[in-house]
Amino acid sequence: MMHALTGNDLSWLDTTTTDLRRAQAADEPIFRSWRDDAILLIGLPLSQLLRGTGTTDEGR
Repeated sequence: MMHALTGNDLSWLDTTTTDLRRAQAADEPIFRSWRDDAILLIGLPLSQLLRGTGTTDEGR
């Protein structure tokens, strides 16, 4: 349905702040795309999650 509406595929990704920090440190292209192109709909901004002022991996 999303492809028909927007021309883009929709996918879901469940990750941890630890993995996000690892992707950032490795300068992974997908991380750069999230940082530069993402549009936040709900939740905390990526920069806030990486600063440690948001949800953490504890208890996962």
